[in-house]
Amino acid sequence: MLETLLALPAFFFFFFFFFFLLKTQRPKGRCPCIGDIVDVLAPPASHPQLSEWRRVWELASAAYFNRQHRVLWWRILHGCVMCGAFSAYIGRATMEQACCPYACCSSPNQPQTISHMFLECPMAATVIGWLCRLWQAVTGHLPDASVATILVASTSEGHCASDALLQTWHRLRLAVLHSIWTAARIAASSTHTSTQASQSSSQSHLASKLALKTIVSMIRHDWVKCTDDVRQLSGVCSSWLKCFASPVRLASLTAACRKGMDISPVTHIKKKKKKSWLRGRDPSMTLQAFRDLWCHHDALASIHTAHTGTEDKLELVVNLSDMVPVQLF
Repeated sequence: MLETLLALPAFFFFFFFFFFLLKTQRPKGRCPCIGDIVDVLAPPASHPQLSEWRRVWELASAAYFNRQHRVLWWRILHGCVMCGAFSAYIGRATMEQACCPYACCSSPNQPQTISHMFLECPMAATVIGWLCRLWQAVTGHLPDASVATILVASTSEGHCASDALLQTWHRLRLAVLHSIWTAARIAASSTHTSTQASQSSSQSHLASKLALKTIVSMIRHDWVKCTDDVRQLSGVCSSWLKCFASPVRLASLTAACRKGMDISPVTHIKKKKKKSWLRGRDPSMTLQAFRDLWCHHDALASIHTAHTGTEDKLELVVNLSDMVPVQLF
């Protein structure tokens, strides 16, 4: 009897050991699962199934994106945006809460998936339509409002003639997506369920205004990088700029000043506010890079020369508004 009791621990040990081996052993001929630990930037020959996604992941980690926009895109690519359907999937919401909160959807019990929240919902479709018309005014090409173009951005290179326009497209696209996401979070936290019919229109206007305000802020922020030494602005941590060389003032601006042209700084940005938009981004930008990025056909912005006495100043004019180049509502 004593020997039997002493042998029980060894028996259970070998039993769970072999059970663990059976659970972890993969069947022959089955493609191994790919997790987040796979190096997506490695040569495509090492994992050919990820070769078509390599460019997308490289863009998703680009340093010129706003941090909040980049995080949102990463969540979209991983399929873990906290929409209604995903919240119900992980057990943080009921099936009723997983439906779209807007009464104007096609079906009353429409699940709020990622594609529905950013593309199919009438609240989002209005803003996405404005984004497509805006890009048509900038480049002459009308992108299609599909998952591949708007969410994944795997086919955006076809309508971008240069790398600068490609960056402009992605920054506009992510600004609009983040505005839709912000409006959806506000709608989800609202407790007024009796006004759901009119809520979609108000949230659509809110998302459109947020997108317009964000894009204008991005243009002005880049202009500050052209005109000011951002290291000297209050609210900028020196640790954010460790990986970038100095000085920030560039040769192109020095040459422009030598010709008698003064670069006028933008005073729209509050000096005392923390410059979180600069964190992890290059603090410098040439004047030509700014023109290639935001002044294409002068649809979004333009740079004018102002004659003031004996000095000539370069001034930024933001042409983007709720009516120009396309109507917002």
